[in-house]
Amino acid sequence: MIEIINLTKYYNQNVGCKNINFKVEAGEKIGFIGPNGSGKTTLIRLLMGLLVPTDGTARIMSKTISDNDFHKIFSDVSYLSNAPIKMNDFYVADVIETFRKLKNSSTEYVDYLIKYFEVETKKLMEDLSYGNIKKISILIALMNKPKLLILDEPTSGLDPLMQNRFFTEIKKLSKNGMTVFFSSHILSEIEDFCHRIIFIREGTIVLDTPLSKLKERTHKIISIRNHDSVIDVNGLSLVEKQLAKEIYHFNGKMPDLLETLIKRKVKDFTIEDASLSDMVEMYYEKGAS
Repeated sequence: MIEIINLTKYYNQNVGCKNINFKVEAGEKIGFIGPNGSGKTTLIRLLMGLLVPTDGTARIMSKTISDNDFHKIFSDVSYLSNAPIKMNDFYVADVIETFRKLKNSSTEYVDYLIKYFEVETKKLMEDLSYGNIKKISILIALMNKPKLLILDEPTSGLDPLMQNRFFTEIKKLSKNGMTVFFSSHILSEIEDFCHRIIFIREGTIVLDTPLSKLKERTHKIISIRNHDSVIDVNGLSLVEKQLAKEIYHFNGKMPDLLETLIKRKVKDFTIEDASLSDMVEMYYEKGAS
């Protein structure tokens, strides 16, 4: 569905992304994550043909922006941008109907999405809040039940109810084989929905792994209370020191940790599985592997 080969984009002397390589197979659900300015949106815009690469290739369904028939992919692909639709002088109903005709989408399914996302069709676009414009963007992205859905911060501006409805709908579509490439800062969304994680930092991929394999690693959060002696064990790194508590990341051998805690006579501690957010912090801030 997606093939990225040595993809590079420079903005004058600044790197947008550099030597990116990965593939996305049909049916995969990919979480694409990284800090602000890491190159996520640049890569997605290169993929969609909105930017021209400095070097390398980005293919969707074996087609690139340089192909004369690149436009044909859009019957099977939808892209939900992080930027709102700017069609202020149009009524919502007209915007939806225009895209329905362009995408040759089912009227029945479009009507269902209008009701499901509680879209107000009789208003002008300029009269809508950011959240309501985002619902229309989602509706347009989903209306053709695409084979490939590319999302860039899809839930920003949505209230919790609409966020839940959005994920319920794309989970339903993905069960029918839809491939999803999903960029988000809300890591709990990635953790709940995606099967594979791609980390990008400073324009370079630093990790590409199934989420299940990432979770198999011994990533723990250790909290130790009211203890003054030094806790020194391989894989243990201090994250935060509070008045009565120290918080650590741990990715070493659990027997070694427990033995050390017993030797140091630590009586008040907790051990929890690290969330995806915790693991991202380790990769980006601590350089963990």
